[in-house]
Amino acid sequence: MKKISKFLLLISAISFFSCYEEPKRVPAEIIGTWVAESGQTIFHFENEIFTFFKEEDSSHLAYFLCCDTLATGHWEITEKNMLLLNTDDRYNKKSLDIIVKESHIDTDSLFIEIINPFELENPNNEVHKEIAYRITTYAFDDIDLVDEISLKFHFETKLAFENENRSGLDFIQIEMLPTQNLNLSSLGIRSANTRAYMVKSKNSNFFEIRIPEFDLDYLGRRRFIDYYIEIINDSTITFENELYIKK
Repeated sequence: MKKISKFLLLISAISFFSCYEEPKRVPAEIIGTWVAESGQTIFHFENEIFTFFKEEDSSHLAYFLCCDTLATGHWEITEKNMLLLNTDDRYNKKSLDIIVKESHIDTDSLFIEIINPFELENPNNEVHKEIAYRITTYAFDDIDLVDEISLKFHFETKLAFENENRSGLDFIQIEMLPTQNLNLSSLGIRSANTRAYMVKSKNSNFFEIRIPEFDLDYLGRRRFIDYYIEIINDSTITFENELYIKK
């Protein structure tokens, strides 16, 4: 009987320790500030959060408020002792949300107005041509109208198209393309797309389209999706063929 009791206690102990999972520990050697040998860029690692930014006199600013922040996101250590970076979900989205207000005006024209934070911050885009808009749409009974809308790059945000047949659109999707005229120290994307919007009424001929996520911050941020950084030792990591030294 005693042997059986000891055996049961042993089994219980084995089960306990096999189920026990050690709390996740953040490697202390990673947390801190890492400066590129060129001195141009810096990584700052906190508990599972990283910030990547350009060097500047920002001693009076918190790292995450730095005006030259290039990327923010989450990091972890892989089983192969590599740093794995992923930027915040906002910057990794393949399609931006849009808010559309459609209505009908008694006219033989069709109107599209594009509203976004970038345009509000840079009201002279029509002159400087920093962002080109390409609108994808379809109207089953008016291919000429579709071509007039879709086959051109638009720099204006208030657009009017002749619509003598008073044709209705089926859907609208917008692509935003930064041009070489856009003066940003860092450009994170070559283009961005909105989600496709399915038109609710064939009678609608005025579309107010808001793209709330499209701003300078969205344009300028670097994207890291499952991006690996090699850890050389406790004081050195390598990123894009450059060494970063822990300070």
